[in-house]
Amino acid sequence: MASPSLREVHKVDWPGANPWLWLYAGLVFCVWSWVWVLTFGAESSDYRVIVLAVGMLLMGVGVWLRFTNRDRLYLLELAGPLAVVSRLLMGILFAAITVGVTALFIASFSMGRELVRTPPMVLVWLSAAPLSFFAARRCLRTKGRQEPLELDEEIGLAFVVAGLGVFAGSWALYLGPDDVESWDTIRVGLRVLTAVCLVAAALVVVSTRLRRLVLSFLFLLHFCGICTAALSAPPSPWIIQQTWVRIFRPYLEFMYLNNAYHFYAPEPGPSSYLWFRVIYTDENEMDHGWWWKIPEIDEKGRLGHAVALEYQRYLAMTESIAPSDQLPPWNVVNAGFVDIHPFYKRRMELQFAVNEERVIGRPQTKYPRIPLHPALPQVQQAKIPNDMSRRLLASYARFAARRSYPQAKEGWKFKSVKVYRVIHSIAPVAWYVSKFSPTDPQLYWPYYMGDYDQEGKLLDGDPRFGDPYLYWLLPILRTKTNDPASEIRDYCRLHAGDSHWVRPPGKEKESDWIDPRE
Repeated sequence: MASPSLREVHKVDWPGANPWLWLYAGLVFCVWSWVWVLTFGAESSDYRVIVLAVGMLLMGVGVWLRFTNRDRLYLLELAGPLAVVSRLLMGILFAAITVGVTALFIASFSMGRELVRTPPMVLVWLSAAPLSFFAARRCLRTKGRQEPLELDEEIGLAFVVAGLGVFAGSWALYLGPDDVESWDTIRVGLRVLTAVCLVAAALVVVSTRLRRLVLSFLFLLHFCGICTAALSAPPSPWIIQQTWVRIFRPYLEFMYLNNAYHFYAPEPGPSSYLWFRVIYTDENEMDHGWWWKIPEIDEKGRLGHAVALEYQRYLAMTESIAPSDQLPPWNVVNAGFVDIHPFYKRRMELQFAVNEERVIGRPQTKYPRIPLHPALPQVQQAKIPNDMSRRLLASYARFAARRSYPQAKEGWKFKSVKVYRVIHSIAPVAWYVSKFSPTDPQLYWPYYMGDYDQEGKLLDGDPRFGDPYLYWLLPILRTKTNDPASEIRDYCRLHAGDSHWVRPPGKEKESDWIDPRE
């Protein structure tokens, strides 16, 4: 309820403090962008998006000014018939929401699962229908309808205006059934924002006790949804899985709250890193390379980042290239004969046993001979990134190529950058029993992702003539598997052209790697 002191204040110090000027201007811009589409259809200019963005920004400022300033009333002039109309329109809107949500809930029992599913509609109805009913009853009451709008009614009206503007703006991004996929995610987001504005309007209008009750219920639903996301990872009880799948999953997927909780419960998966081998050539056409690894972690597992947030962002960037395509079939038909697919055939021709020093009877190639990992099945030793992952890898390679390196001398030219996606596998319990370090090099599985030029173009992607190790694991192995002090051979370094690819027994530092030819 508005106090008498509030009713006496009907002027502000300067026009920019009046939230309704911002709201009206924002509404005009949003409707303008919608009318733009109605007028020109599919030929509408993309400048309408800028108009819509300006309109939403103006309405956001208006709602913020109206919600934060509780000492002023700006619509005292809406007394009498105008106040009646404002209350009537809000009451009709809230009543329509109540009837509409209830009708959808009832219809969900007979409609197809593709349209409206009953379990999620239970949450929608419980969250919106009672709240909208009491808000409609407050606005449609007969007592006091001729009086000016009270403070909570004015704030509620501001949310309603903002919601209508956002809803009009969502249609400004719809260019017809022939282009329905354009801006579809933003349109859904704007319509959800419309619902949020209308729920906020109803929350402001109802009594304080009901507002607290509804907010407590919404918080309870939110944390119940998070709990189901965390507990639904198998093995889990049947009731938890059904609750997550049938009730909370639409909300959690829209809010993107299910992936992170699945990742950390019940067990975390292996982390992904990116290793870049940046190669320059000098005046004598000699190659010089350096490693740049993200995230930056030393041999002791200590972070090389100033703040933990920077490490988390780099780690999230490396996880974005994890999605992969299916591997090709082993056999293909070539000129009427069944042959091994080149993806496998060229790789198998270069393998050898781990401790085999010389390969007899095999021709020499320009590629080093690298063994397969003896402890992993072949299907796990190749990972082909999908289209989105390849695009991101090209972008990361461009950044690594254009990054400044203090080792590069004046006159040297950039040649290429080799990219390796490295999976840091989680050590089993037996690993610690044998006194191996959790940061032991054997736990890193580097997969070769390609050689890129400065523009991010893949240089060795041809499956017949390119690098046979493309998308294959280049293992890091000990000469004696169960001896923590034995020699380590890093075939990723060997493939990248790093001559220091052997770590002698008992050494742990990065500078301890040696060239076996020396």
